[in-house]
Amino acid sequence: MDRMETDWETLADLKQSGFVHHGSMLAGGGVNSSGAVHLQSSPEGPLAPVKFEPPTGTDYKVKVEVFVESQSPRCKLYTEWVLGEVVRSQGMLDIMNLSIVPWGKTRLLQKDGKPTVVVGQGEATKFEGPEPQFLCEHGPSECEGNAWMACIQQLYPDVHQWFRVLSCMLTRTCAEGETPAHDSVAHTGAGPSRACGGMPKDVAPRCIEEVGYGMDAGKVEQCVHSPRGLKLLLENMDRTEAVHPKPWHLPWVVVDGMPVNHSQSMLLGKTVCDTYASKVRPFVPLINGTARVPQPLGCFFFPDEPPIFPQLKTNSLFITILWVGGGLVFVAGISILAYWKYSTIQSQREYEEVGLA
Repeated sequence: MDRMETDWETLADLKQSGFVHHGSMLAGGGVNSSGAVHLQSSPEGPLAPVKFEPPTGTDYKVKVEVFVESQSPRCKLYTEWVLGEVVRSQGMLDIMNLSIVPWGKTRLLQKDGKPTVVVGQGEATKFEGPEPQFLCEHGPSECEGNAWMACIQQLYPDVHQWFRVLSCMLTRTCAEGETPAHDSVAHTGAGPSRACGGMPKDVAPRCIEEVGYGMDAGKVEQCVHSPRGLKLLLENMDRTEAVHPKPWHLPWVVVDGMPVNHSQSMLLGKTVCDTYASKVRPFVPLINGTARVPQPLGCFFFPDEPPIFPQLKTNSLFITILWVGGGLVFVAGISILAYWKYSTIQSQREYEEVGLA
């Protein structure tokens, strides 16, 4: 099992057990090898506002793209533990342009080998020839969930509005290996501790009603089941395929056009703040020879190193003894089986010889 798998499983275990207060490890402070919690220092600038005047037309915001699937367990954990904490931190949406791209490992199925041709825009979108069909990693319900997420962002482009709904969807939708609450106890599905809210088509309207202030669930659903929704999925496919290197695990995080590594994605807040500081620094006046870069308050509370999960110590001699002991038991079992088979054959032959006599 590689380091990435260990990190994700440990996050899941911490979330289930409640051992770490929600968000404290990833957004409020870092946990070092000794278990002590520490906060990032603030070398980039004071908490007091600093004036800076970038040239007109300069885009100093950090572009953040997160490639996900609507029913991916990892995307669910990442949204709740990392992405959600960054977005909710004070001032972070003022320095970043966030977009979520629901596609992931979905594949486009061409019917009869004929290409899909899109005509029109918005509600007037239609296809010449066969409509596209998709094969999603976690089934047809995930394709529908991806369409819900794409339509919500298209119809309501204000990130303050759509992120609440998408975060609600990703964290409540049943991911792989999870079962709705009403099934987890009554049937033989997942345990209550892994219960979820249902499939995307069930969760999305509820999230819109609860946190999508001003959204029209009926309008979004109409988009999902129309050529417009299919077109948005095709656009997400193109955006995903344009990323280099191509996403090989999810979530896949791209900051200012460059995919980030695993540690940088887990430290998304620090990654965004550092990128923002490097873009703004040239426009900040020097004070005593130093450029004091203004940063949102949230930047002063992100950890500067990923969480460290201590590895369990193993006794190599004990493991060797287990391997040798297991091998001996296996050989003994094969020997007994062979002797029993041989004895059975010999007895059969003696019986046949007596019968012939």
